[in-house]
Amino acid sequence: MRKHIVVAPTWEDHPELEALLAELPDLDQDRITQILKDKPISLVARVQVGATELVIKRYRTPSLGKRLSRLLRLSKAYRSWWACQRLAALGIPAMQAVAFVEQRFGPLRFDPVLIGTLVDGPDMIEYLGQYPMENARWESGAKQIIERVQAIHRAGLVHGDLNWTNIRFTRQGASFVDLDDMRAFRFPPRFHNRMLRDWRVLIYNWRDRPAMQKRFAELMRETLGQGLYQQVTAKSFRDHKPVLPFS
Repeated sequence: MRKHIVVAPTWEDHPELEALLAELPDLDQDRITQILKDKPISLVARVQVGATELVIKRYRTPSLGKRLSRLLRLSKAYRSWWACQRLAALGIPAMQAVAFVEQRFGPLRFDPVLIGTLVDGPDMIEYLGQYPMENARWESGAKQIIERVQAIHRAGLVHGDLNWTNIRFTRQGASFVDLDDMRAFRFPPRFHNRMLRDWRVLIYNWRDRPAMQKRFAELMRETLGQGLYQQVTAKSFRDHKPVLPFS
């Protein structure tokens, strides 16, 4: 078994990063400054690398069956790395990939880990929720989310997990994190269905704020056009029946 490491060009020959990579997939707890997520499928934490704070995501496989099924597939760390590169090329703000690590034995892949830049800022609901809908910042922020998701789709990609916590507001505006599920589809109908799902999840995010949900949907309709918007709202997400402007 060998350790496969890929490092972004701007982080090559970085002694502190090299020391961290040498530890992985194990991680010295003293490096962790904050655990952001600790679930059966992944551990996400802030880590100190020299004077820079980065984010590390260690992917877990909760069952033997899933572990076996993923041995021959591209790892989620690799997929996230690829997605970060694609969004960077498109000029869409997102986490920047620093490095990824996985153990390999021939074609088999184990213990993937991704290291990326910290996207630090309030999530979509927290940021927009601090303004009344009549405020220009609310509308400009909502439009920016919609336009940047549309730019992702126009590039032939789907995000795949547009939960409100995966859209953060930074100095660059709406920025995207958690890119494990980003995909490019060769089969147009499949891409179209997954694209519609992205939009439905965005609407679903506002389920506890019906007035904001309705206004967000109106802005979506203005951007997407009536035809695509009707396809989005023809089906709900997770059987949630939002109050939406269909006409």
